Amino acid sequence: MDTDRYLLACYRYIELNPVRAGIAARPEDYPYSSYQSNGVGKVDGLVTPHPVYLQLISEGSESNRASRVGKTIGVGGLTPTPAAYVTLFAQALDRKLLTEIRRGTEKEIGIGQADFLLRIAGLLSA
Repeated sequence: MDTDRYLLACYRYIELNPVRAGIAARPEDYPYSSYQSNGVGKVDGLVTPHPVYLQLISEGSESNRASRVGKTIGVGGLTPTPAAYVTLFAQALDRKLLTEIRRGTEKEIGIGQADFLLRIAGLLSA
């Protein structure tokens, strides 16, 4: 996978699947999703935060930091809830990006810029 943009898009793709499928109205309404950890802030031993996600928390806006007041990691079953992460879900995924992720998943190929894909293809054929 190429770039942080694609990583966060894949997070959104996965965590919005229950919404697109009509199983839940919002990602936080589906209990079997990493959104419970990433967006709601519940501690989940099965979820390992990615460095890009952690950067989003640490470099968030002032409102992001304010949303975490009183929420200490591991206390009360909560972790910091990043407002910046939750904000990513306010808009639907771009149709082109959604198609690109689906195609990559179905065909078991990488997603990203052309130079990245060529580099990966070269590594696989070597």
